[in-house]
Amino acid sequence: MTTALTLSAIQYQALDGGPAANVPEHIRLIEDAADHGARLVVFPELSLAGAEIPTLV
Repeated sequence: MTTALTLSAIQYQALDGGPAANVPEHIRLIEDAADHGARLVVFPELSLAGAEIPTLV
């Protein structure tokens, strides 16, 4: 028997202020995704740290 897995991929613009600013927002988004049936939630790399990778030109 196979069980379905509902995944939420969060498109998230990290907030200034590092983890102290971003952790509460991640928790809010995870709870919202769970309320909509998600069992797995993924975020962009470095979204907790709030780090921006400079654009290479």
